[in-house]
Amino acid sequence: MGNSCLADLVESNEIEKMISIDQVAELAAITVDEVEMEDNKSSTAKYSTIKYSWEPEEERTFTLEMKVGDRTISQSAPLKNSIDVGMIEIVEAVGDRTPLEIFDLTYGPKTQAQKQKDKAAVDRAQESSGQVDESSADVIKAMVDKINYTKVEDTGTRAYGSVQKVSGLVFYNLYVLHGNTMFEVTTDVSDYSEEDVLMAKLVAQQIVANCE
Repeated sequence: MGNSCLADLVESNEIEKMISIDQVAELAAITVDEVEMEDNKSSTAKYSTIKYSWEPEEERTFTLEMKVGDRTISQSAPLKNSIDVGMIEIVEAVGDRTPLEIFDLTYGPKTQAQKQKDKAAVDRAQESSGQVDESSADVIKAMVDKINYTKVEDTGTRAYGSVQKVSGLVFYNLYVLHGNTMFEVTTDVSDYSEEDVLMAKLVAQQIVANCE
């Protein structure tokens, strides 16, 4: 397994070169003029994303619930279709383990025993290092239980994805390894998760094709 040309974008943080706005429009079956491009770059490619968004054919909304004292207040807001790409980083080999093996261990499906091990590690960090407070530790452990990534075929060297539900939003998160470099694609283009899954796969395949 060789290096990926995506590795060149890590150092330069040129994540906008992963996929063009024209290609996004073509995959979404809309015109380029309908697509808004938002640069969410950080100081490194690992924490940078580009968001492509557009108005849906039919109005979509999401509901945010907030606790105010002993009451729960619900507020609805309009929702655009969106695709986020980025979070590129080079996966280094560790000892005898290849980048692919490291990627599998990190993002592949986990057994209950592995999840318990991960949560125990969070407890140790909370108790010994002081870097994780008790509230944050509980949130992280809850995420370990909820997140369930499954393998996605025909996408990069390896890919794992999961439907996520956060603050009233439902979207699909896809981690892709290409050679020695991984990236993320997050899609929310429909109220049906199957369409989010399909779009994420198409976007990831286009990114890989641009690199070959």
